[in-house]
Amino acid sequence: MIECYGIIPLQGTQTTTPQVFLIQRTEGFWEFPKGHKEEGESHFAAAERELLEETGFTLSRLLSDEPLFHEYHFTRDNVTFDKRVTFFLAEVKGKIQLQPEEVKDGGWFSFEEARQRLTFESSRLLLDEVAQRV
Repeated sequence: MIECYGIIPLQGTQTTTPQVFLIQRTEGFWEFPKGHKEEGESHFAAAERELLEETGFTLSRLLSDEPLFHEYHFTRDNVTFDKRVTFFLAEVKGKIQLQPEEVKDGGWFSFEEARQRLTFESSRLLLDEVAQRV
């Protein structure tokens, strides 16, 4: 199983209109920032590093000690892979600085807009879980 780690970037969680930041990968699909752990990194440190690398954001406030898990499979070159992503929920701060090698676009969206923009149904279900926690 492939394991990845990420932070679901949020803002305005203490308002009636919270927003989530999504990225569009260079391949074209929209998702939450995530990536692989480097040697010696904790799950959380990997998630923080990937957030910074892909978006330019840093953590302002961790919203829960309990991560969300996103499991799915995909096929590449006729080989099926199982993937598990551990996501942490956090309010973030900083200026948007997208990583051009991996990220084509990104932006802040209401949960409704994000739901429409997310490419995969499994990501929309994950967003529903996020909405229940904030």
